[in-house]
Amino acid sequence: MSQSTIFWFVFFSIGGVVFYIVKRYLEGTKNTFEKRLDSYMPKSALPLERETYLEKRKRFVRCILGVIIGVFIVVSFLFVVLCIDFNVFQQENTERYHILSVLLLYAVISFLPYLGILFYWLYFMANKTTCAQQMLLEQMSDEDFQCFNEIRRINIFQNYTPPFVVCKGKLYLFKFLHIIEIPIATIRNISIRPLLIEKLYPRKYNGGDRVVITHTKKTYIYMNTNFYLYLTTLLYKYQLKT
Repeated sequence: MSQSTIFWFVFFSIGGVVFYIVKRYLEGTKNTFEKRLDSYMPKSALPLERETYLEKRKRFVRCILGVIIGVFIVVSFLFVVLCIDFNVFQQENTERYHILSVLLLYAVISFLPYLGILFYWLYFMANKTTCAQQMLLEQMSDEDFQCFNEIRRINIFQNYTPPFVVCKGKLYLFKFLHIIEIPIATIRNISIRPLLIEKLYPRKYNGGDRVVITHTKKTYIYMNTNFYLYLTTLLYKYQLKT
């Protein structure tokens, strides 16, 4: 067996192990709500407006994933073209051209498995969020759904990816890795914790805020200031009702 064969066998074996670890992590760190989500089966058709939103959300996710795949393919193709037709190096020094071509080709092949793992991660999270939204849309009261639409209108770029929703007296936070379920009655405080970059460049930073929600424990989530202001108002209204 040649050294090249051994190298690629070891390399792809490592890629397989990394994929297995990522898959086990995603499956093994689920909280109570996410485990309940696994056994969710749609019970009935959603009202037209909710069904329309869900279909648009699914199309949005497919478009985003399609763009990501397209970028992966284009970048890989450009690298391969660069390997095949690097005329400057070929004319100046054939040996240098050959070495560079081999290095670029190896770089492309080496990154492909890990790009695939990254894509699987993104697909897993997007699919879980879609399923959670469908389950919550099915359970929402008309008032909850009205609130859901108000949240979506806060930021046009997050129309299909709101950072939180409310349903039946519970707050659901959509973080990058997990979906957190918090009974609103248990929330004692909500505040903003400044990021390090805000402390260093207070006048230049205009990104999201790190919001701290104190309930039975502390939960952190990043969101736009407008979302934070809406959330504080919403929680205040719920507290008045109770």
